[in-house]
Order: sequence, then C-alpha cells, then structure tokens
Amino acid sequence: MAGANPFAYLNFVLALSPPTEAAAVELPLRARFAKIGIEAGKPSDMNKLTPEQKTEIEAGIKSGLQKVKETVGQLGVEENGWRVATHGFGDRQAYAGDFALRAAAAMAGIYGNDAVEALYPILATDSDGKKPDKSTNRYTLTFPAGQLPPVNAFWSVTITTGRRSY
Repeated sequence: MAGANPFAYLNFVLALSPPTEAAAVELPLRARFAKIGIEAGKPSDMNKLTPEQKTEIEAGIKSGLQKVKETVGQLGVEENGWRVATHGFGDRQAYAGDFALRAAAAMAGIYGNDAVEALYPILATDSDGKKPDKSTNRYTLTFPAGQLPPVNAFWSVTITTGRRSY
C-alpha cells in the first residue's frame, strides 16, 4: 500500500498514532502534511495532483528515503567491525523531533528498546574488513572464555538477513 499510494498509507498510519501532549512537536509537521493531502484517517487521491506535483513528491520521497538510509548507517559507533547503537530507539519524547532518527530506528528495527533496556549491535564489516555477505561466507560469533557480555537479566542474539530473522 505504501508503494502504490504513499499518502493513503500515511493517512491510515497517522490515524493509528494521534499526537499527544508529549508529542506536541509533531503538530507543526502534521499541519505541513495537511497542505499536501496527508491527514490522519482522511481519503487520499494522488490523481488530484498535477504531473509536476507528482514528480516533486516522488523526488521528495526518494530523497527522504535516502536520508533515512544514511541515518541508519550512522546509528551508533563502530567497534571491532560492529556498529553499536546506544541511541536511536525509544518513545516520542526520546526523539525530540528528530524525525530522520525516528524513521531510521523504524527502518533498522521497529519497536526497538531504548539503550537502558537493550543494545543492538549490527555487523558492519567481517573479520576481513569486508561487508558481510552470507551468500559466499559463513560466520561464527565467538566469545572468549569468561568474557560473555555483561547483563542484568538475559541476553540473546538475533541474526537478521534482509527481512527474515533466525
């Protein structure tokens, strides 16, 4: 639905997430959205737009998506080939109006916990300094004896490739 009619999709999603007092920072943005037909729960018809408007909106979507992807790539710091994000997840207040960060967190791992509750390292480069490629390599995660990650409750490892988790 998002690809076919992004406005209709946004109108649907915005209806599920009304602005609250804690998220008052969203109100000016929603007012700007309304000017181009993005409003919570309202119908949207991109056919009402001129070809020029459609072209500008498509360029804006492409540019915005690129910015979100760049922000995902900048989450956290790199340590021993791992990109470790210590910020980027949380509630609306945690984002403080940083919508690129909010979108990047949703793209990287929607519903992620904040840094107090969880740590999300992402393998950025393998032991050879190359981007991980599961089609040509097999990987092993090894902790030296007595050097397991420190925790207060539990820890787990989720391996994700594309949209599938194992």
